[in-house]
Amino acid sequence: MESPDTLSQVINQLRQQGYTKDLNQHEDNPLWLDPDAYTIDNVYRFETVRRSGTN
Repeated sequence: MESPDTLSQVINQLRQQGYTKDLNQHEDNPLWLDPDAYTIDNVYRFETVRRSGTN
């Protein structure tokens, strides 16, 4: 499987793999009350394309 380049591609790929829970951090999201109840399966890193002349 090809590595996704964007966050939206990752989200779509994870949905196709059966991930359905919204784990975005919100004050009213009870899923964040017990972080030990979750296992990190994958980590994705995105590189920013810089325009010439920027640091």
